[in-house]
Amino acid sequence: MDELEIREYHEADFDTLCQIHDQARKQELEAANLSEAFKPLKIAAYEEDLFSYTIYVGQKDKKVIGFVAFSDDELAWLYVDPNFQKQGVGSKLIEFSLSKTKISKLKWIY
Repeated sequence: MDELEIREYHEADFDTLCQIHDQARKQELEAANLSEAFKPLKIAAYEEDLFSYTIYVGQKDKKVIGFVAFSDDELAWLYVDPNFQKQGVGSKLIEFSLSKTKISKLKWIY
């Protein structure tokens, strides 16, 4: 498999981002016993202003496998396809976003 390529989000990526978010978010909430809090990205993206952030996607072999959304002072969204978790994808997306922002150190992560 090729190295992770990080590129700007394109509108054509949205359905893939929905699949990644929905799978990963369900796992995250189930682990915290909060399954009832799940909202699909097609709803959450608008309710939580996803598109007000700068969005980049990570891809391997031209397949989008994760995404990060951030502003100059906030890393707001980070999701990785569960099939590619624990492989450094999230770390690379975080490192990339920090290199593009004014964030010098994180104050808190949740």
